[in-house]
Amino acid sequence: MVNSRRTAKSHSALKNAILWPEPYPARDGVAKLMRKIESTRIQKSWPWLIVLALVLAGMTYLILSHIGSSVSSSAVIELDKDLISTNGLMIAFTGIIFTGMLAEIRFRTERAIQTSDQQRANRLERTSKALRKTALASFLFFALSLSDAIGNLPGPLSSPSSTFSLATTFVLPVALMVGGWSI
Repeated sequence: MVNSRRTAKSHSALKNAILWPEPYPARDGVAKLMRKIESTRIQKSWPWLIVLALVLAGMTYLILSHIGSSVSSSAVIELDKDLISTNGLMIAFTGIIFTGMLAEIRFRTERAIQTSDQQRANRLERTSKALRKTALASFLFFALSLSDAIGNLPGPLSSPSSTFSLATTFVLPVALMVGGWSI
C-alpha cells in the first residue's frame, strides 16, 4: 500500500513537471541572474535588428531603382505568384502560432490566479498584450506584402511585352515580408 502511494505521488510529480516545467530549473541565484541579463540584452537588441533589416531592404530597393534593373512581364508574374503563395502561408501560420501562444498564456494566467500568484498573473497578462500587438504588426506587414504583390500583377498581365522594375516588383514585397518575419 505504501509503495502504491509513493508511485502515485511520483507519477503526479512527473506529470506536473512535464505539463508545467519550471522556466528556469537551476536553483543557483547567479545562473538566474545571468539568464535575466541575457534575456534583457536580447529584448533590447531585437528592435535594432528589425530596424537594420528594414534599412537594408530599403537600401536594396533604392540601389536597384537607381541602377534600373528590370525584368520581363513573365518573370514578374512568376515572382508575384510565389510571393502571393508565400505570404498566404505566412499569414495563416502567424495566426495559428499566435493563437496557440495566447491560449497557453491564458491557461497559465488562470492557473496563476487559482494559486493566488498575482505578480505572475500580471506578468502573464502583459506578455499576452505584447503578443497580441506583435501578431497584429506581423499580420499587417504580411498583408502589405501580399497587397503589393497582387498590385504588381495588372501591369504585366495587360502588357506582356514590356519590362518592369525589379525593385518595385520584387524587393518591396520581400522587404515587407521580411519585416513581418522579423517581428
